[in-house]
Amino acid sequence: MVGFLLSLHVLLAILLIIVILMQQTRGGGLSSIFGGSSQFFGGRGAEP
Repeated sequence: MVGFLLSLHVLLAILLIIVILMQQTRGGGLSSIFGGSSQFFGGRGAEP
């Protein structure tokens, strides 16, 4: 029972961290790593 509760607690903590990092913030958060490459490289993408 203790193992189940510990596993549940760790899983919920990780999910909460992911949700917080994926939120749109002024700095971009974690979502800017995956979807904001066009802003980083410009409209045309990376120059070869």
